Amino acid sequence: MKRISDFIVKHRNAILLIATLLLIPSIVGYLNTRVNYDILSYLPADSESMQGQAVLDEDFNLAGTALIVTDDMEEKEVAALKDQIAAIPGVEKAVWRDDVLDLSIPADVLPGELHDALYADGSTMIIATFSEATGSDSTMDAIDQIKKLCQDNAHVAGFSAITADTKYMVNTETPIYSAIAVLLCLVVLSLGLKSWLAPFIFLLGMVYPIVYNMGTNIFLGEISYITKALSMILLLAVSMDYSIFLLHRYQEEKTKQPTKEEAMSQAIQATFTSITSSSVTTIAGFLALLVMQLTLGKDIGLVMAKGVVLAVICTILVLPSLLMFFDPWIEKWQHPVLIRPVKRIAHFDVRHPKAIIAIFVCLFIPFVYFQANTQQYYDLTKSLPDSLPSVIGTNELKDKFDMTTTHFVMVSDEVSEKDMKQLISDIEDTGDILHNGGKKLIVVNTSYHGATDEMNEQLDHIDELAKSYDPDALITGEGALDRDLIRVTDVDFKMVNLVSIIAIFVIIALTFKSFTLPIILVLAIDFAISVNM
Repeated sequence: MKRISDFIVKHRNAILLIATLLLIPSIVGYLNTRVNYDILSYLPADSESMQGQAVLDEDFNLAGTALIVTDDMEEKEVAALKDQIAAIPGVEKAVWRDDVLDLSIPADVLPGELHDALYADGSTMIIATFSEATGSDSTMDAIDQIKKLCQDNAHVAGFSAITADTKYMVNTETPIYSAIAVLLCLVVLSLGLKSWLAPFIFLLGMVYPIVYNMGTNIFLGEISYITKALSMILLLAVSMDYSIFLLHRYQEEKTKQPTKEEAMSQAIQATFTSITSSSVTTIAGFLALLVMQLTLGKDIGLVMAKGVVLAVICTILVLPSLLMFFDPWIEKWQHPVLIRPVKRIAHFDVRHPKAIIAIFVCLFIPFVYFQANTQQYYDLTKSLPDSLPSVIGTNELKDKFDMTTTHFVMVSDEVSEKDMKQLISDIEDTGDILHNGGKKLIVVNTSYHGATDEMNEQLDHIDELAKSYDPDALITGEGALDRDLIRVTDVDFKMVNLVSIIAIFVIIALTFKSFTLPIILVLAIDFAISVNM
């Protein structure tokens, strides 16, 4: 390591130049990395709902749908809007009542069920289907075009519209909370360091691994919007300490070594040893996400593990050059450290170790109970503001049409018409039946929100009914996808926790001589997680 650190210090300017030039292809890679905004697409391909989505896409062209609710519009205006929607690239077709009955014939003569499905309280509904799946670029662009056509009295609803609004929110708000995160980092670093300039140098140094990480994601093909939204802030959170280690060790070595170059060389060696142990446990924790059946875990795990590795490399290669270049100003522009050592608490801890352990053991039990009984929600609309067009449209569907979610039930064409009628009579609020690709499709509208107990119970009942006529029947749609998401993640969370604890224990055990210390540290980590949950 001595030779490597001497080489880094000697050629620090050349290393910095190369590192800066590498930002250019990284930015190009970042701009050309596709972002997936459909979280449900990360479900295992062998889950029933995803198999159903494949059938919907291949045989019925219904993998992506949207519902446009219009309020107090003339029927001619609705028909014109439908035709405009149908002409948008990416829209497979747009369906309204003029497709089955001429506008010259009053809507009142429509069959009762059809009339109620299309009209309610001065509103009517256009159904749009898309050529590609919900999260595709084509569908997202088509949704944006539909929104531009809709005025204040027309709203786009459905999972495709929610996905499009999620994309808009992420792209709009990510720069805002990223800027807030940077500002908070500056504040905290300024309170804890003597130098006014060092916090800015640290953030400049973090630009390199963050940009490299986002740029190299192009080799993964695409990343999820959650990964995009969190990766920068998470990398700042888990890697900023590396920069602090290097600066403190460099300042300490300057009082011992004859030259700044020798001081930095010694600092690099010591810092590498410290941050390697720390980073390996962090990387192991992120890589534990790879065991998830929900491939979103693989997405986040690979990106974050890669980011931590890049942060370690940049701390050793790039940051020394920045610190040595700005060293005169770092030393000159200083202020008193505002975050002072908590000596009294430290002395208290040393004098009362048994009492502290007893207290935390007693607290562990209730917090584990609280963690086990903390409910999670999977309904994406709950995390979105009520002012979003898709949420307004979804609420109108609920309020006016008593319809929130659509199920697609697919059974074999070999099921007789008699059995189909009986199945339909058993499933209330059925909207339509289609035939294609050796399958019969039943479209079921429900007033229940996705990812709720009522929805899951309803799906279980429909599943039982459908499979009584066709053992290979499939159910898909937003509700079924949410149900599979709950089932998969329930297992995934337990597996990730188990694997990460084992991995961290092994790494700590290899780092220290004692086997007792890894057990204590793992228990402390588990307690912190329980409190946080």
